[in-house]
Amino acid sequence: MADDRNTLQIQSPLKDAQQSVAKAEHAAVQAQSHPNQTTLMQAENSLDHATQAISQADHVMNQQAFTSISKQLDDAQDKLAQAQDTQQSNY
Repeated sequence: MADDRNTLQIQSPLKDAQQSVAKAEHAAVQAQSHPNQTTLMQAENSLDHATQAISQADHVMNQQAFTSISKQLDDAQDKLAQAQDTQQSNY
């Protein structure tokens, strides 16, 4: 049973990071679809949270998981940047 608890403790930061990145991706897509100050700020906050979650999970992730989740975060950041560019060109 102790091994099960250790496994859950190790997987939890990774799971948190994966969920945070998924939420950040969703927020970035929302910002792309509806580029306004509110959605952009929500996406920025989600990306910040995801970055922190990845940082906290770094010590429990293998290289493949780290590379995959980092790429997802980079993609979300690119989407947010596109949304920011769209909003700026509308003003």
